[in-house]
Amino acid sequence: MFNFLVNLNSASGRCKHVWRDIESALKLQQIDYRCFCTEYENHASEITESIEKEYAGEPINLVVIGGDGTFNEVINAIKDFDHFRMGLIPAGSGNDLARGMGISNDHMENLNTILCGETVHKCDVGEIVFSDSTSRKFAISCGMGLDAEVCYFALKSRIKDFLNRFHIGESTYLVLTVLRLFSMRTVNAIVRYGNKEEKYGKLIFMAAMNQQCEGGGVKMAPNAKYDDGKLDFISAHNISKFRGLISLGILSKGKGKWIKGISVVPSKETEIILAKKMIFHTDGEFAGKHDRAVIKCVEKQLTFLN
Repeated sequence: MFNFLVNLNSASGRCKHVWRDIESALKLQQIDYRCFCTEYENHASEITESIEKEYAGEPINLVVIGGDGTFNEVINAIKDFDHFRMGLIPAGSGNDLARGMGISNDHMENLNTILCGETVHKCDVGEIVFSDSTSRKFAISCGMGLDAEVCYFALKSRIKDFLNRFHIGESTYLVLTVLRLFSMRTVNAIVRYGNKEEKYGKLIFMAAMNQQCEGGGVKMAPNAKYDDGKLDFISAHNISKFRGLISLGILSKGKGKWIKGISVVPSKETEIILAKKMIFHTDGEFAGKHDRAVIKCVEKQLTFLN
């Protein structure tokens, strides 16, 4: 039995056409399946919890058809990852998880690979724990500062819907990055990479990368690997915003480590202490405002059928 969790509104509704093709193929091949369509924010989490309770410890094949945000809702609802075999058919605006995992944009090709069940990948999962003891998981990245502000405003901006009409929704993040950079405030921070402590002034952003790209294909961490047991922490600090704008173009090409004021540090666990509260995100989803967090990598927690 395959369970399909579908966000029909993903990519401004383009996901509807993907699901139409997928469902036709499932019926043609007489595959035993069920479909669950999300209807509101966090509905994907509720559906996942319900499926896990129903199976009561038995193996679960769960295929997500939607964007990175939908997948993030799913992994944050899972209690026992050992019971889940995940499939992903990307149908969002950014699709950075699929990009990082090497998952094809051809949804019919993905479906056939998932149904065969012969290709299995293990993927690390990141987890961020805040000072109030709340936590969030992420498969792509988490971050604070400019990184998170762009994600936050992308969720609320009409720019994303407009660009999705022309199938260039990933450009949303680039446009908003330029707009937010000069309006946001920087912050002083103490960052502890394991036993190593760094003090950063004028911190513009920090991102913990489990995949190479975020923000619709921006190659923030070209050396990041989703199964190496660590995260790549990318930060911009002690530079002017104008220099930061210039640096963003270089950073988007995966050349961040050569820029003065850009730090790239691989670490299994890192603590961030900020002088004031900043916006955080996990896989582009708003994770609140906080001034302290511990970010860690949980090795090979996700099993993919793609």
